[in-house]
Amino acid sequence: MRVTKVTTRNGDQGKTKLAKGDSVYKNELIINAIGDVDELNSVLGVCISFCNDESIINEIKNIKE
Repeated sequence: MRVTKVTTRNGDQGKTKLAKGDSVYKNELIINAIGDVDELNSVLGVCISFCNDESIINEIKNIKE
C-alpha cells in the first residue's frame, strides 16, 4: 500500500521545526536557505558522479563538507 496523503487533526498552522527545536513559519528566509543548501548539495553530488578528474572530485567534496 502506498500512502500519498497524510493529514493531521490540528494541522501545522504553516510552521515547521528547526533541528534545534525552534518553530518557524515555512515562508521564513531560514527555510528557503536550508532548501537552497540542500539543492546545491544535490547538484554537487551529481557533478561528482559525472566527473572523471579526481582533483575536481576532491575539491567538490571539500565544498560539500
